[in-house]
Amino acid sequence: MVMSVVSGILWSALAGYMIVAGPQREYMTLLRSEDDLSTREQLDAVASVLQAVAIGILCFTGWLFLWYGHTWISVAMGMAVLVFPGAGLIRRSVGRVLSALSLTVVAIPSGASSQHYVHAELSVAFASPTNYGLLSGMAFGHEGELYVLDTNEYRMYSFSPTGEIRGVWGRQGSGPNEFGVPTAVAVSSGNGEVVVLDAQRQGSHVMLPPERARFVRMNDSRTPFHLDIAFDSRNELVSLSRDLRLSSRLTRVVRWEDEPRAIWSREEVAADVVPLDEQAAVVMVPLGGDTIVVVDGSGYELQAIDARTGETLYCLGRSVKKGGGDEDHVIDNAFRGPGGIWVQRGPGLRDGLEDSEGDDGRTVLFDVIDEQAGYVGTVDLGMDSFLPLTGDAGRIGGVVVDGSTGGMGVSVYNVVLGDSERGERGVGEARRECGRGS
Repeated sequence: MVMSVVSGILWSALAGYMIVAGPQREYMTLLRSEDDLSTREQLDAVASVLQAVAIGILCFTGWLFLWYGHTWISVAMGMAVLVFPGAGLIRRSVGRVLSALSLTVVAIPSGASSQHYVHAELSVAFASPTNYGLLSGMAFGHEGELYVLDTNEYRMYSFSPTGEIRGVWGRQGSGPNEFGVPTAVAVSSGNGEVVVLDAQRQGSHVMLPPERARFVRMNDSRTPFHLDIAFDSRNELVSLSRDLRLSSRLTRVVRWEDEPRAIWSREEVAADVVPLDEQAAVVMVPLGGDTIVVVDGSGYELQAIDARTGETLYCLGRSVKKGGGDEDHVIDNAFRGPGGIWVQRGPGLRDGLEDSEGDDGRTVLFDVIDEQAGYVGTVDLGMDSFLPLTGDAGRIGGVVVDGSTGGMGVSVYNVVLGDSERGERGVGEARRECGRGS
């Protein structure tokens, strides 16, 4: 009888400690937090709470055995309660099982953002040999063709949807259809014109159709360093440009009509001098019509503007944690692809997802942002040697690097996005006011 009472007291005290005053209090607080939680924190918290529940069940069962007189069985169960929580075996085992099943069970308060992986089913559309030079720009055309720039060879290639080369244009020089440093290519959604941005010659080559081929000079004394190019609904050229100063960062969107006209600008004073090749990426993502998204990799905010007037329409983005330092940018690149805008995650993100790195040291995880619903999920392509540069509604196209020779090739994948590991889509912030970036 004395043993039964002592055992009961031990079970009661231990259960109270584990569930009320023990580590579970910390984990319950963590689960109720409005901060973004990493997958590891979520699994650890959920598994620890499940551990407390299991101990409570064990204690209750032990009391039943005591009630019916099975004293030594109750003592054995009491010893199990003492041993397992102390060693953390239950919590770690449950955590491993949840992790293996890729389950994330966590209470997300209303309005709080989270992060998670979304499944992407890939199938190869085509893959070229890796015998090209520096492939720097890509864009899909209206008939499914892919235009690719080779900066080192001063050429533009056109690949059919199945990978056959349809045409080759360009050579080094300063004449018609001759390139200095070709860096970006764009295709008009209206008349199908294909234009190549030439950083050295300070202009753009309209390559196709042949009867409209011409060179558009883009002299801009304020921001002469052109980064990207696009078309508006009237087939007018719009460029994203930067100045060459290292002490400040002036970025402008300029329309090239009869005279250049800056329609949007942003200037930041740099705390430290950062070389151009170490500055955060700035790109444009055409969304169709006159809507263009400007992406500045120094912060996680995608600003949609009117390509005719420069008016800010809305912003997309996520409330994410980022590291310190100017070089710790959070976005490396962005393009429109299956399911929305594909945002290549930079090294500055601190949201708990484990970033993988490609052969060139850049991260190869992509956040997919739907223009209406917000953050869809994060895609891990699982291919370190493949770096996507462009996309359309059902495909992504990019560069493959041969690790032994350093040569580059072109690969295109068909992509079908599935459900996320949370079983839902668009759990992040949708359109919002600008200025609420990370």
